[in-house]
Amino acid sequence: MAKGVYPRKPRQSSCMNRTKILDFLLEFRSENGYSPSIREICAGIGCASTNTVQYHVSRMVQEGLLVSGSRPRALIPIPKG
Repeated sequence: MAKGVYPRKPRQSSCMNRTKILDFLLEFRSENGYSPSIREICAGIGCASTNTVQYHVSRMVQEGLLVSGSRPRALIPIPKG
């Protein structure tokens, strides 16, 4: 390998990240009775960037997988079916 060139870590698919977020959200809500914050989701799925989590959450809202209220901690998963 050339000097200064580092191997890249394999990227996770966005589908995998969204699955992790949704699973964490469901588990957190069942244990606590309310939704986690973006920082708590970030820590719970092992992501270093809150922007990445916010991006995925906003995309999930657009796709109809989540409903986001106007208040903090108001993410509600939409059941499939």
